Amino acid sequence: MPSLLDHFAPPPGNWDASGLRVLRSLLIFHAAVRSYFWMLPDAGDYSSANVVIAIVLSMRIGLVVAVIFSLWRRLGRAAAAAAAVVVLVQVVLSFPDVADHVYLELFCLVVVACLDLENDRDGRLLRSTLCWMVVIVLFYSGLQKVLHGYYFFAELPLTLVAEKHPFGELFAWFLPRGETRRLQQLNLLVQDAGPLRATSTLVLVVANAVWAAAIALAILVLLPPTRRFGALAAIGLVFLVHGFARQPMYALLMAQLLLLCIPGEWNRRLAPLLAVAYIGVFLAGAIFAPDLVLRGLQL
Repeated sequence: MPSLLDHFAPPPGNWDASGLRVLRSLLIFHAAVRSYFWMLPDAGDYSSANVVIAIVLSMRIGLVVAVIFSLWRRLGRAAAAAAAVVVLVQVVLSFPDVADHVYLELFCLVVVACLDLENDRDGRLLRSTLCWMVVIVLFYSGLQKVLHGYYFFAELPLTLVAEKHPFGELFAWFLPRGETRRLQQLNLLVQDAGPLRATSTLVLVVANAVWAAAIALAILVLLPPTRRFGALAAIGLVFLVHGFARQPMYALLMAQLLLLCIPGEWNRRLAPLLAVAYIGVFLAGAIFAPDLVLRGLQL
């Protein structure tokens, strides 16, 4: 029986590091795209605007250089380490206002920097570690909704509809138009505003399906016979949910890690598509950033 650390690794003797090399470069590229839109918090506390510009610009340039260096096999780990340092500095400077997916990004960069993917044992450990992490993240994303208890009767989804939150648009599709209008006219700052209980059975089904699907798919990814289906379905769920929530970077990061769970080096095969997706997010944010940020795009 294979150990838990070998659960997602290919059989001994079938090791191919090419997929992990591509993943390493894409993870650094991910950090570079997201960091383009990162700004130094509390910039007014610094004595000179030039200091702020220098810090932000040096981080952007450093990550672009790291992406280029990661294309060379011998420099890949050093490039990942450099990228991890930049992201760590961003986390420290932005704390506690740090998106969850940035912590996941940092974890992935640290792991690929610490382990030698060219080594059979290290590479197998790296692959399993990243796959276990994405399963845990997927499972906990559903579990936390259960623990909070505000999805059972759709209280939180309806609150998001009332707040006109991007994620609320997913649930607004399943509400009568009059009900959506009523919710969006509520003043949530007033005590006992509401009611925030679903009158539509369909909304209740969708609200509970969100957490149930995340937990079920995490379990399916764990089981070898259902791993391929579970990973592909989970990618679809992540893009659906976080597409509405306008969190493309989270969705792309999760997709890379879920593809790693499927045998067949799909990260390497789909690398051009993933690169185009990152370029698309970058261009959309760079050209339309003010409008997208106002509408809730989280890069």
